[in-house]
Amino acid sequence: MSAVCINAFMATVVVLAAGMVGGCGSTPPRHDSAPTQDPELASRLDAAVEAAISGQTAKAESMFSGLSEERPDLVAPQLNLAILYADTGRGPEAEAILGQLLAETPEDPAAWDQLGILRRRAGRFAEADEAYLRALAADPEYAPAYRNRGVLLDLYLGRPENALEHYRRYVDLRGGDEEVERWVTELEIRLEIGAGARVAER
Repeated sequence: MSAVCINAFMATVVVLAAGMVGGCGSTPPRHDSAPTQDPELASRLDAAVEAAISGQTAKAESMFSGLSEERPDLVAPQLNLAILYADTGRGPEAEAILGQLLAETPEDPAAWDQLGILRRRAGRFAEADEAYLRALAADPEYAPAYRNRGVLLDLYLGRPENALEHYRRYVDLRGGDEEVERWVTELEIRLEIGAGARVAER
């Protein structure tokens, strides 16, 4: 179960690219409306995403960095660069980018969510939980934060009941994710078995 959240780069980077060109269901970062009027810029971001997905890390890093330098007002290139750094074992660099992003756009749910993932990877569970809560406070319909906080609550904080609530909310918002739907079923069974055992002990 944890592998999905631990290796979040692939899914997140695609979602961010879709948000840049108007195809993402969640709310895109507020500074990223320009690419919808700039096909060339959107095409370059898509190319960087494709490079990252195909494993061309150095090329993707160069492209994201170039876009970030040219358009520091845009969130997605910087956020994708942070995700790339995190996915390649450069946590401090990723956290520095996310910190700068959140200083400039403190209500960006995607940046808070990624910071939560980064902190969870580092074993900083309380700080990760705080970041996920900030993501959900910024956008109560930001589905990835429900999924990621659910994993944190379930696997690391020992709060399965709360995790189940988050998984269910994620499914309600996103739908079509068979893996999370399976987690819901498994967790419901676990909780029912646990409740039954407690009743039997009385």
